[in-house]
Amino acid sequence: MSERIYDSYATLDREGKTFFGCCAFDLDRGKLFHVVGLPAGETLNVRKGPSGNFEVIDKLSYNAQNLEQQHCDGPWCFVRYKKGEQKTAGWVHSRYLQKTQP
Repeated sequence: MSERIYDSYATLDREGKTFFGCCAFDLDRGKLFHVVGLPAGETLNVRKGPSGNFEVIDKLSYNAQNLEQQHCDGPWCFVRYKKGEQKTAGWVHSRYLQKTQP
């Protein structure tokens, strides 16, 4: 899973009511990852949303590389990648991602 910075804030509306909020920023956004933890010949499901309940829209090979992480929602990460000449994107489970070292 990616490292995150958490921040919180409080704000007042025009009526003087206080609202609290927070944000999480993925430090790994835009960094490259590769698939790990699958036996040779197996594939990693790429899903339409951040859960195993979403439709499988693509499959990545056990040794896929150059996956650009955009953000994570719990253990699921949204990644962009090229398949041939086509750019595509979807959600994969973070247990199968490892940051590519420069």
